[in-house]
Amino acid sequence: MKRYLAHRITVADSEYKMAVVTIADDCKSFEINPFDGETEATAFISGTIKINVSDGVCRLFHDGKPLLPTLVV
Repeated sequence: MKRYLAHRITVADSEYKMAVVTIADDCKSFEINPFDGETEATAFISGTIKINVSDGVCRLFHDGKPLLPTLVV
């Protein structure tokens, strides 16, 4: 599992400000929650994380660059 805090997280047409995304290791699921305090093992990303899910592949981008390697779901 990977967890990221970002100023903004976008998925499809949804936008979450000051939110935490938790992504399963196999990228079959992810959860986005409002930031409500420090959490151990959470990386901070200054700016926007874009989550793109299509054709069974999950991709995360930060400033237009891949944040993680492509994960097949």
